[in-house]
Formats: sequence, structure tokens, C-alpha cells
Amino acid sequence: MATQIVAINFTATNAGGTAHRHISEVKTASGRVLTQSEVISRIESGEEDFCTIADGEEARVIVVECPVCPADDYIKTTADEMIANNLLSLPLFPRTA
Repeated sequence: MATQIVAINFTATNAGGTAHRHISEVKTASGRVLTQSEVISRIESGEEDFCTIADGEEARVIVVECPVCPADDYIKTTADEMIANNLLSLPLFPRTA
């Protein structure tokens, strides 16, 4: 079973000449906080899978190239019809020092 992401933090960027957001950290249902780099490393190594769940529907987290800028370390959910499964629609959590 995939690890559920329930909240995020993001950074604003103007990479590629267009203002947009990149996820910087995620919080799992168990309360664990991981950086985007850690999530990408775990997905790419096959160590762990991640998902979001909204209204009982699961969307898997994947690593892709950013659709706005040349960054190739961008995480998003697989396409589906539920905006609530979109990582950027998840609530923000307080950053720890």
C-alpha cells in the first residue's frame, strides 16, 4: 500500500519566466515529513510509493519534468478527474525549524 500524503509546503518560483509553485515538503498520514528530494529518491529507487486520497479515490504520486520550467524534479499525482487529489490542493502544514 502506498504512503498517503495529506499536506504539503511549497516554494514559489519564477523559473522558466512564469511564476508557479514547486512542492518543497510533504507530510504523510503518519505525521512523517519528507522533502521533495526524499520523496523523489524513494519513488525512483522503488523503496516507497506515495499517493493522495480524496473521496475514497487514490491518485499515485509520480516524478515528472515541471510543465512550466525545465526542472526535472517535480512531483505530481497521476491525472484523474478529482482536483482534491492534486498535491497543490492539499492543505499546508506548519514548517518546523
